Amino acid sequence: MRSFKTRYFWMVFALLATASTVAAAGPGTTGADILKVNLGARPVALGGAFGSVGGDAQVLLFNPAALATLKSSNIVFQRYMAFEQVTYELLGGSCPVPGVGRLGGILVWRHMPAIDNPGAPDDPVAANDLVLNMGWSRSLGELLPQWSSTLSGFSLGVGGKIIYLMLREDTAFSAAGDAGLYWNSQKLLPLTFTVAAAVQNLGLPVRFIEEEDPLPLQGRLAMAGSFYENKRHSGILTAEMVLPVDNPVKTSIGMEYTFARILSFRLGYAWEAQENLQGPAGGLGLTFVIGVIQARIDYAYKPILWRSWESVANNHLVSVDVSF
Repeated sequence: MRSFKTRYFWMVFALLATASTVAAAGPGTTGADILKVNLGARPVALGGAFGSVGGDAQVLLFNPAALATLKSSNIVFQRYMAFEQVTYELLGGSCPVPGVGRLGGILVWRHMPAIDNPGAPDDPVAANDLVLNMGWSRSLGELLPQWSSTLSGFSLGVGGKIIYLMLREDTAFSAAGDAGLYWNSQKLLPLTFTVAAAVQNLGLPVRFIEEEDPLPLQGRLAMAGSFYENKRHSGILTAEMVLPVDNPVKTSIGMEYTFARILSFRLGYAWEAQENLQGPAGGLGLTFVIGVIQARIDYAYKPILWRSWESVANNHLVSVDVSF
């Protein structure tokens, strides 16, 4: 069984790497850049290394297969105050459906302040983007009961998204799909270990007037491991690699320590080839339990760096997550 899982891991890694290399067309050659932005206070605080962590509906934005990590129904809301007064709002949820699997959906809205050119007669240019994400995940052991022992810990997920972009009076629509796999080591190892792989944004080009750009196709490979866990405390280490078609490989790492199941401390770091985006991140999470309802408030801080620390723009994210 372990030999099978090892072959699976390297097969997925090779497929993602090959797809990214073949499809790459150079920086700036894809549209719908809203699909490239990591969202969610907890994921951002972990440097974006979230696809193998999961635990709330936001994981749909990283890997639909990781929806299987949710233990109960879940609702999440996020507000992201980015630089230059750009704001992101996120509303999502997930729930189990007996005999079907786990379903999830997330609506993302981005508002950018109107761009005013005092030297031109045109009205200020307004820009807004809207993305509706939907996903499904189920254990492969449930889908293929005859292979349940071999496929123990594996989950499959697929997702679809509708993209609506608005620039001044012009609009553009597109649709895309995601697919992913997720594996939880369960009791095969002393500590829990997870691996996740996904392909995102397989879809139709986005077209504004006469200009047409492909969507930002990318692969993701993520791993996470528990380095400490008991009844009151837990700690995880996580890493993720993103293979986009229009940029070099991006990597990120993160760490989370939860004290007394109440207070979480998070640190992350992302490396990218673009000099203006790589850098650290951090955040906190506070969990409340009231009867059967568990609520968590997450905060993340991520600076956007220009030429290392020469210039810094502050980014603040707040998420509210409710499970029941």
